[in-house]
Amino acid sequence: MASDLFMDIQFNGSTALVQAILDQLKIQIDQHKSGGTQVFSDWLSKTGRTAIKMYPNSVAVRKHVTTLVYYVKRIAKSESELKDVKSKTLDRIDELKEHINESSKKISDAGARMILNQNKILTIGYSTSIRNILLNANRVKRKFTVYCTESRPLNEGIILAEELAAAGIQCVLIPDAGIMSIMPEINLVITGADRICEDIYINKIGTHSMALGASAYKVPFYIAAETDKVLKETDFAVRYYPENPKEIYNGKVKQLKAENQYFESIPLRYVSKIICEEGIFDTQEFKKWYLED
Repeated sequence: MASDLFMDIQFNGSTALVQAILDQLKIQIDQHKSGGTQVFSDWLSKTGRTAIKMYPNSVAVRKHVTTLVYYVKRIAKSESELKDVKSKTLDRIDELKEHINESSKKISDAGARMILNQNKILTIGYSTSIRNILLNANRVKRKFTVYCTESRPLNEGIILAEELAAAGIQCVLIPDAGIMSIMPEINLVITGADRICEDIYINKIGTHSMALGASAYKVPFYIAAETDKVLKETDFAVRYYPENPKEIYNGKVKQLKAENQYFESIPLRYVSKIICEEGIFDTQEFKKWYLED
């Protein structure tokens, strides 16, 4: 089954997820031997749709996989040899990965300049962009402390905290419910994003509470994300999908039901600035450039 191709992908953060999916596609494309160019195009289209359905909240997956699929559909009509289509497809994947890496580096460079000595920074979940920003700030000798929430139920925040601490960054791990208690000490809140829409962005559940806390204590609230994650609601409706309830409660009381959701909407009005590969924007400026017709 096509879905089996992506079942064992290990990732933290949507950027790493896209890279892993593209790497898996490269392996499968290299192994694809049967049929002509149209069969190959149809197979890749079906496989791409499977990846998108498996990660419906990841705009980056949707955009990069769709870009690849449409590229192959186009060249499959003009190329007669399967080996030529495969070779060009693999080259296109490398170009997409290079674009992702270049965007990630630009974000980390811009974001690191926002980190000041003695800052106390609060984040949630696991974002490759946030990790790279903080690692980059550490490389240029900034001294700061990062407060990471556990980010239940998958505890991605623990993984981020471990990576940052291993790199020599002072980290403090706090429970998700401890956001408000620590907020008076925080100088900057910064999160990643899985999608940016006209008036909201999508991120790890718990981010909305963090945004409300930052607003109440007048703490600057930033998000860091590639412009590839911009997708208007008018183009594709925001949808939320329930996850395995056993990650929340796996007890013996059958009458007790659990609800498990990984993502939520956060109003952009709480966001002070958006860091992307094009620079650092005030939220209204970003909306004008990337979200208005």
